[in-house]
Amino acid sequence: LSRGLGDVYKRQGVGGSYVSNFISFDTYSSKYKSGFSGFITHDEQGKGIIKTTQLSLAYSYQMVINGSWSLRFGLQGGYFTKSISDNGLIYPDQVTPGGITPPTGGFGTVSFGAPDLSAGGVLYNRNLWFGFSSHHINRPTQSFSQVDIKYPVKYSLIMGYKIDLKRKRPTSRTSQNDELNLFPIFHYKFQGKSDQIETGLIFIDNMFKAGVIYRGIPTKKYNSSLHNNEAFIFLLGLRMKHFKITYSYDAVVSKLSQSGPSGAHELNISYIFHQGKKPFKPSRKLPCPDFK
Repeated sequence: LSRGLGDVYKRQGVGGSYVSNFISFDTYSSKYKSGFSGFITHDEQGKGIIKTTQLSLAYSYQMVINGSWSLRFGLQGGYFTKSISDNGLIYPDQVTPGGITPPTGGFGTVSFGAPDLSAGGVLYNRNLWFGFSSHHINRPTQSFSQVDIKYPVKYSLIMGYKIDLKRKRPTSRTSQNDELNLFPIFHYKFQGKSDQIETGLIFIDNMFKAGVIYRGIPTKKYNSSLHNNEAFIFLLGLRMKHFKITYSYDAVVSKLSQSGPSGAHELNISYIFHQGKKPFKPSRKLPCPDFK
């Protein structure tokens, strides 16, 4: 790069905002015991300084092991592009006693793209599940310069348990059950030298969802004054006929909150398509938290 990313001083009006957009679809074929899905994501950091767009397709297959246990495994493949722009950035040599002078150079806009592969699986019975996944298996590049820097493979381990507080047989031809469930969940992920734990409780019935999750490793210290604490996540959801609305708030508890951002908001709106009025047929559904 002509002036180097390290020479960037600041950009006027840049806050701590991180904007992410996500569109997805999924469907299941009972004949082939297979699931098909796809999604598109677009992220912007620093009011558009860094942009990432990804398109991915995924396939999953369900295998019955015995009368109690089943296994689902899947593959995901896609392609992403990433770009960075110095439009609106202020370099140190532009700052003078007389004010901000016009830029004399810069690197403009730099972009690259690469394929990205992932795989994983979930072993489960009616109430218990264990899962494992790996992302960036092919280790795509993550560098804007000519230096070939690869993404480390990210690994995730999940487990949880479904506690039936109330259960009745289905009363309609849809898959809706009159259920009241509590889910203790655990998620450990690591990538390179970084790792993190998410653990908490989620409460779900047919119409309402609520939960709290802690993110971090409280027993781990990076130094004597810096603990691996990140955030508490609060969830609320409501189901109305074909629509599912979920809101979450990440309350930052790390020292990152001292630099400005105090939390993050996320709103998810889903529309559920009905596939006709077929008689209800019990199936081996995952017991993971699912706002039906």
